[in-house]
Amino acid sequence: MKKKEIVVFYYINHEIRKWEKKVKLKGYTIVPLQVYLNQGLAKVEIGLAVGKAYHDKRQVEKERDDKRMMAKAMKMKAR
Repeated sequence: MKKKEIVVFYYINHEIRKWEKKVKLKGYTIVPLQVYLNQGLAKVEIGLAVGKAYHDKRQVEKERDDKRMMAKAMKMKAR
C-alpha cells in the first residue's frame, strides 16, 4: 500500500470507531444516504442521525390528524 492510502485508511477507520461509540452510548443511528454501483462493487455514503423525541412525534401526529380532520370537513361541506 502507498503511504497516502494508509493515511486515508487510518482516517476512515478512526471515523468509524468514533461513530461506533456514538451509536452505542448516545443512541445515534447510522443511515445510508446514497449507494453507488461501479463494476460489481458498491460504495455507500453513510450519515449519523438522531431519532425524534417522543413529544416531537406526538406533535407531528397531532398536526397530521388536524389536517385529515380539516380535509374531511371541507369534503363534507362541499356536498
